[in-house]
Amino acid sequence: MSHALIKRPRLFYEDRLTTRATHHHALFPYFDDGDVIIQLHDGENIWTLRLHRRTLEERSRPIILLLSEEGHYQGGPEGFAFHLTLAPPRGDDPIAALTMRRRELVKTNPDVCLAYRSFFANLYQQSLLISSSNVLRAQYQAEILVHIAKRYGTLEGLRPYLDTHFTSFHVELFQQICLNPARWLSLAQDMRSEVMFKEALVHLIGMYPKHTAWKYTEQNLRPEVLKVIRTKGDQMQHQISLCINELFTITLPANISATGKVPAMTLNFQSIERWTVVHLHRDWLANELRRIKAFDELRGPQPSATGVRPRPLETARPVGIGMLFRAIVTGDYLPWKGVQESLTGAFDSIPLEKFAGLEKDLRFLKRQAKQVITRMGLAKKNLILDEETAKQLTYLVCAEVGEEDCFWKSKKKE
Repeated sequence: MSHALIKRPRLFYEDRLTTRATHHHALFPYFDDGDVIIQLHDGENIWTLRLHRRTLEERSRPIILLLSEEGHYQGGPEGFAFHLTLAPPRGDDPIAALTMRRRELVKTNPDVCLAYRSFFANLYQQSLLISSSNVLRAQYQAEILVHIAKRYGTLEGLRPYLDTHFTSFHVELFQQICLNPARWLSLAQDMRSEVMFKEALVHLIGMYPKHTAWKYTEQNLRPEVLKVIRTKGDQMQHQISLCINELFTITLPANISATGKVPAMTLNFQSIERWTVVHLHRDWLANELRRIKAFDELRGPQPSATGVRPRPLETARPVGIGMLFRAIVTGDYLPWKGVQESLTGAFDSIPLEKFAGLEKDLRFLKRQAKQVITRMGLAKKNLILDEETAKQLTYLVCAEVGEEDCFWKSKKKE
């Protein structure tokens, strides 16, 4: 091939010494007996990989077809047989593909070049070139790598390495899944990562039916995954409705008879004060539900264009059914001191001693409310997230997600 036909940046054999020296320090070997040259240009560096046709073809059928195309370089000055570069990305596929038909190197996104280096490293069972210090950076790099592995049919062999890499982030991983569960679920379903998949799925089921507002949800999730979210989301919404209805019917047992507890409303009123506590509890619950509805309407669509959850309106304190139920379970609402002040202020004609026994009644109401939520299984935290972060989530995270909900496992059993 005439040097006159070569455009800048130069082809590999003119830069072999410098690119090879650089590459020896780049966590991937340059095999002197390799018969396939792959060159990647990221705008600043030219990465030259010299690999083996047999190794590549054993692991990827699409590469077999690629290397069988006409137009490859044989008998070149370095004794190689094939020269691959990256073609410019197409409009419908932003990730550049390998080609043998290029006579010049095309500048490619540095992250895509890094992903291809990681892709070939995995074919040789070497370490992936993915960030181990920044989980969001690692997520982005893994998404590109998975796209390339899908294209060349090597995703199966890549999955265990990705799963091990991400689980090494521990708590940081689950904190980030909490912030953008749809995007993480999309990656987890490709990785077949059971831990990541279940964690993200619990979040989206809890958000149902607003889960579709997240970027990545509809276009990136498999139909069977969306079906799980809808089915379990509907079940949870039904349980929530039943729970709220029962919470409103809680009343004080005014008497203990041989047949058990008798609700206060069936008796001649013992005192107006006891009924005041009952209605105070109901009014608080109704007001909290109104605040939740108003907050959802004011906040509007949850995600931003980037797929990251925006901050709630500064004028609206975040509220949600999850926060409400957690407050009831912990008893962190209607403190007796505040209740007593409101009662004495509203009924100043009633002697203070009339309210003396109502603190016990209020504690009983709170215990009854807690038992309702606990009995229905709506107080559980089926996340690996820490308690403090989980407490701030506006939705419930009690969805039961089992092995049967992992579509790749359920299919194996069929």
